Amino acid sequence: GQAGIHVLTPLVTDSGAVVLVDRGFLATSGAEVPELPAPPSGEVDVVGRVRASEEGVGRAGDPSSGMVRYVDLDALSAVVDGPLYGGWLELVEQDPPADESLALVPPPELESGPHLSYAMQWFAFTVIGIGGFVLLIRAEARARREAADPPSGHVSSRDATTTAPRR
Repeated sequence: GQAGIHVLTPLVTDSGAVVLVDRGFLATSGAEVPELPAPPSGEVDVVGRVRASEEGVGRAGDPSSGMVRYVDLDALSAVVDGPLYGGWLELVEQDPPADESLALVPPPELESGPHLSYAMQWFAFTVIGIGGFVLLIRAEARARREAADPPSGHVSSRDATTTAPRR
């Protein structure tokens, strides 16, 4: 509900590979980008949620300018020194602690929401559909049997026995 930017920072691991870390959301007022809080220097321990590379349409921004609309790791690999991991992190916690001006990205909601009721609805439709199909097959088979075997009480010419008149 507020204008702002996410601060994405490269973190060089012990192996030399780079992982991008979304350090948090920085609220802005207007179109000007405020001065970004500096990342901690030295060794940093980071815990985060792993995210896949994002793809989008439209203006993606210019990675060389430091402004992007989504985290496209292929595009960002051109401006990062060193090999880039195939995913990026949303910061959960870090040691030393993160700058307080950055609001961490909240964890995703884990509730089932309306999806459970939709799943139950489609399950019910499936049961009704399969059950109805079985009933139609049985009704068709019964109709064919009845057409092949006439009901009792009806005498066909082949069932009648003929007797010759006696003299």
